Amino acid sequence: MKSFPLLNRLSKYTIRQQLYIIYFPIIFLFTLLTGFLLVSESQKKLTESYKELSALNAQRTKSIVFDTTNKVFNGAESFANDAELRKILSTNYSSTLEAEKEISHYNLFNQLTNLDTSIKSLKVYTTNPTISNYQNFVKADSEILQTSWFNKGLQTADVFWLTSASKVNNMKKIYHNLTLYKAIPLPLSNYSAILEIKIDYNFLKNRLSSNNYGIQLQLNDDPLFYSNIEKEVGSQNKFDTPFSENYYQSEQFFGKQLVATNAILLSNKTDKIYIYSIDETSYSALRANLIKWLIILAFSLLTTTLIVILFSNFFSQRIQDLKNAVHHASIEDYDYLIKDNGQDEISDIFLDFHTVINSILTKD
Repeated sequence: MKSFPLLNRLSKYTIRQQLYIIYFPIIFLFTLLTGFLLVSESQKKLTESYKELSALNAQRTKSIVFDTTNKVFNGAESFANDAELRKILSTNYSSTLEAEKEISHYNLFNQLTNLDTSIKSLKVYTTNPTISNYQNFVKADSEILQTSWFNKGLQTADVFWLTSASKVNNMKKIYHNLTLYKAIPLPLSNYSAILEIKIDYNFLKNRLSSNNYGIQLQLNDDPLFYSNIEKEVGSQNKFDTPFSENYYQSEQFFGKQLVATNAILLSNKTDKIYIYSIDETSYSALRANLIKWLIILAFSLLTTTLIVILFSNFFSQRIQDLKNAVHHASIEDYDYLIKDNGQDEISDIFLDFHTVINSILTKD
């Protein structure tokens, strides 16, 4: 034992204390450390799983939004290059009836809106004074001419997107729609025309609705134009997510919400739509999982502690009984006998001790 001074020090304590000294720092702490590592790994894997599922939902949303905006973009480009539409917008009509008759023969707008259910409204705003408000054509009055989107359309030939706010039938509720604007070139005319296509909120709701995730959509740094909670539409994004130059994707917790973010660079290569896939249940599920594993760990530690205490008491009591028997023998009290029905080494010592006592009594 000289080569193990720590073991020599243990001999200064009782058997019960030695067992406690060995159990608590070694077995107890090892079990505790192993348990926490398992709990940590379980939480990590489960968190990664929730993040992956939320990211997949964001990717699903991205595909739907990209397909929707791309169809509208292609439709706008086809109208901008349509010779018949250019002719209608460039012609000086002798009367509004003549203009309306010409417009009524143009069916491409109706064909597109019938085929593409994502379109809420399609209008062409024109400065041609001989065209009145009829079907999809709107005369640009002084109020329209002063709007920022109309003036931006006059200054750029490319498509651009905005989040437009509007009221329906003088209702108090304001609707925010993702809207495409495109200037229709009229090179042989002094007039101007801007195409406006609004995407329907209900279409997005039907395509994007999910029982497990909330969805929010934002164009550039505009207010939200879509949210599964309608009262949030028109408000600013509340998630402090960094915007990158071209593209970003991340999954992180904001309070009790797991938010997966994604982005689409639209066909005009200028505007971006940011997607927020919100998981409201993952936080509580992760917390429940953590509590469950901590209860299991605590139960395991409590059970092993009780077992060690019972074993220590049982083992220590047998040693104490043997010690008492030896003590009585040392004072020549040979009537003090202890029975031990075990079959281990301690039982063998009891048996040998009784044999020694019987030999002494026989000699006497």
